[in-house]
Amino acid sequence: MREKIGRSRKKQIKFFLNDEEFEMFKSKVEKSNSTQSEFLRSLISDKEIVVIDFGVEIFKELGRIGSNLNQLAKIANTNGSIEEIEMLKKQIKGLSELTKEIKSKL
Repeated sequence: MREKIGRSRKKQIKFFLNDEEFEMFKSKVEKSNSTQSEFLRSLISDKEIVVIDFGVEIFKELGRIGSNLNQLAKIANTNGSIEEIEMLKKQIKGLSELTKEIKSKL
């Protein structure tokens, strides 16, 4: 095994899994939103591993909502009234606050 310059972790572990175990492992790593190495290091360091089944979908949906709001804001800035623009700003601020609240709970 070639060693990378400056690598702090120099020990490599290799182990084998059957197909079912491998799929379970992949699924848990994916849900933890970390790399395989980070996931395994969390296991041995007694760090809590948080698996969030819904997190990715929430952030995708929030992204879509944000895109829609940005499109509406462009239209409102071009053709809309001050009231419409202010309403959009409030919605965007609310979305931002909701996102921060969700992230703080994860």
